[in-house]
Amino acid sequence: MASGAEITLLCDLPCDFGPSDVEGDKRLFNQYGVMLVTPVKHPNLKKELGQRFIDFLISLEGQKDIANYRIDGKQLFYADAGDAGA
Repeated sequence: MASGAEITLLCDLPCDFGPSDVEGDKRLFNQYGVMLVTPVKHPNLKKELGQRFIDFLISLEGQKDIANYRIDGKQLFYADAGDAGA
């Protein structure tokens, strides 16, 4: 078993690697998304507020805030709203 601050790996075979060895591996890509739910199914939905939140997330300011979010100096999220290939 290898253990790090952000990850614990269980291996059948002896392994000696940590988060820096798997960071950036495309197989671990985990994209987040956002969408507004339908007011037809959710009549108490605050549609305008939800849309403002979405607009902020995909705006240049929101993308910058997402990209600048860090814990202990480590970037946690990579903004890609403007990336057509994402």
